[in-house]
Amino acid sequence: MRAIIVFAVFLLSATSFAAEPNSAVNFSSVTGFTGGATLRPAPKTSLLRDSTNNVIANACIHGASHSELSQLNLQDLDDRLQKLVAGNVLVLRDDRYFIAFPVIAGDDRVRLAATVDSVASSLTPRVIPILDQIRQALPDRQEMVFHVLWSRVMDRFWYDGWGQAFHHGTPPTAEWRISPEHPYMVGTNSYDSGVGDASFSVTWGQRTSCNSRTVFGSQFELNRAAWGLPVSAARAEPLQQLGLFDANLKFQGFAYHRGDSLDKLFKKLAGEYADLVVNAYDYKQLGQSYGISAGEMFLIVQHETAYAILEELAKTGKLEEPAVLRDSDDLHGCRSLISVQLNKPPRTKEDAMFLYRDSHGSQQVVEAFQTLVSENPEDLEARLYLGYALYDAKNYRDAFNAFQTLNGLAESKRDRLGDWSRLWMGQMCDLLGERDQALQQYQMVLSSKESGKAMTLSQYGMDSATAKDLAQQRISAPFTRK
Repeated sequence: MRAIIVFAVFLLSATSFAAEPNSAVNFSSVTGFTGGATLRPAPKTSLLRDSTNNVIANACIHGASHSELSQLNLQDLDDRLQKLVAGNVLVLRDDRYFIAFPVIAGDDRVRLAATVDSVASSLTPRVIPILDQIRQALPDRQEMVFHVLWSRVMDRFWYDGWGQAFHHGTPPTAEWRISPEHPYMVGTNSYDSGVGDASFSVTWGQRTSCNSRTVFGSQFELNRAAWGLPVSAARAEPLQQLGLFDANLKFQGFAYHRGDSLDKLFKKLAGEYADLVVNAYDYKQLGQSYGISAGEMFLIVQHETAYAILEELAKTGKLEEPAVLRDSDDLHGCRSLISVQLNKPPRTKEDAMFLYRDSHGSQQVVEAFQTLVSENPEDLEARLYLGYALYDAKNYRDAFNAFQTLNGLAESKRDRLGDWSRLWMGQMCDLLGERDQALQQYQMVLSSKESGKAMTLSQYGMDSATAKDLAQQRISAPFTRK
């Protein structure tokens, strides 16, 4: 899995920011961008779900000394400050506590909105031709125009834009807080999958129940369906609720192929958008006026600019937001917020993995992995899942043999599956009533020189643990099937 880019979009006019410029900031949510290098340690924002910690954070927006914070009359102030500093929420500088990540609130928020709105007003007419090209390219899928403009064009400008602005490196990972937030909120979650090298994007909003986790957790099903392959009713049901399948399990989602005319158009338009917006600000100068680094200011102000452009398009009737973003109860509209960029059709391995997820314990799964290992005898993962499939089918003797073959290959390659395959050999011996042989396998795991990396096998009731951890448990008590 490659980087997930997550950020929120808020649309609000500048005049509304002036209403309560000095109201308290709610720090329980922070906007972020996941890019390359980290500019500063990530704040432990869970600490700010505590209302008292929020009070402390508000007092530190412009810096506060310990004596000033003592006026809050908190008996556990020192303990809280210690935890907030350790959690990278606060930083102690020149005997004063400050928020450790950029915060723009109050009068600064009003000032930033005025700057951004002025720029966005001049840029929006130049974004309309980009919008028109998207409309022309999707004559039969006009419901997708908002998503494509936002998630496949504006959301994809960051690396091109950074290169133009800074001429080196890539956009950093950063987090910040703007307050007050725009009351209308949308954002994008993007996920580059190992399943066929597909790319999934979901536009989301706080006022809708469209769930990107459903999409990302159903990548096998979506990839198969987008290629026109069948998906079981049980697996399709969650996606059906999002409007991605009709009642007859026919795929209703929006998909295109890497390198096709749509893909080339979207990439071209992302470049055009970058050309429009990237030179609209002096990031160093603007950042200095807010006490924020140029790199972080680039991320912040370009997010704000995008929000203002989308608002301007909506106000002028050039772009209608999907109804599902306005707290619609009909989740079928979520399909207008989801796109799949396809690359490779499902392969034998992916088909086998799909069956493994969909048909636990069936002979069909066993046969799929037997075919896979016959085609790719050196594929350790395929041999591991063949062992799982045989275990699921309660064919413990053949499962032992499969894990034994895997063990020989893994140990010759000094792969961590050497310990794991031996653990499973012991577990199969326990299920076969061969306790002495099981203990022998567990002892060999414990004596191994492998580093002992943890795995999670939740499908088998095994939380994150190393093979050695589990082997020690199995010595104390035989493995039983749950």
